[in-house]
Amino acid sequence: MRSVALVRQGDWNQLRLMDSHATQHAQRHLESLVRADLRESPYAEMGRVTCMLKERVLTLTGRVSSYYLKQIAQRIALARLNGTVTVVNELEVEP
Repeated sequence: MRSVALVRQGDWNQLRLMDSHATQHAQRHLESLVRADLRESPYAEMGRVTCMLKERVLTLTGRVSSYYLKQIAQRIALARLNGTVTVVNELEVEP
């Protein structure tokens, strides 16, 4: 005789919540790593770049003084993410 585990609706909701919390924690951790990489770059402006990770898309926002620095910020983020997340570069260039 096989045993069958019965799962109540509340249990499924709890599992979804736990998974959601774990995902949010992982996203915040990855965001903080990218922010740290940006701050540690030799370009002081990188410290003003902000990022937000949601549903496997990291969005870079803020202002930089050149298109070169915009590209550098994107490369720093991509280097940390190793292709696991899409990077959207919404940095504005203002001299």
